[in-house]
Amino acid sequence: MAKKPFGGSSDSKDPTPPYEVGYGRPPIESRFQPGQSGNPKGRQKRKRNLRTEVREALDKTIALREGDRTRIVTKQVAMITMLINNTMKGDPKAWNSLLSLMRAVRLADEAPEDNSHQPLTADDDALVADFLRRNLPNGSDEPSDGGES
Repeated sequence: MAKKPFGGSSDSKDPTPPYEVGYGRPPIESRFQPGQSGNPKGRQKRKRNLRTEVREALDKTIALREGDRTRIVTKQVAMITMLINNTMKGDPKAWNSLLSLMRAVRLADEAPEDNSHQPLTADDDALVADFLRRNLPNGSDEPSDGGES
């Protein structure tokens, strides 16, 4: 004797379901069959952003020929090598691109600012002397050794 889902027996001749159909209780005929998924295609694959795509493209390897030998390098290394080689050949666009790249990775620092120190004035000397008088023991202008009293 096979049992009906959710109560009732197969020998029952009553055509009404053994439970009330309503919210959260769909009719037995419209339920998913055993082994049938509610989402047959599955979850969508995650969309990849442009950064990921570019990173993967630059990480692929290619053969780079230098003179009579060949090296296997990433596309990123090959691109940087070509940029430097074109700069050395005198290409002004490559020169600007290389400088921009070097600034972006902080290899080319900007020129340091000129920190010209002006000599102390009489007012500055008075301020320093007043500071030393207030902060050094015994009010002397010479720092003490700390061991002598």
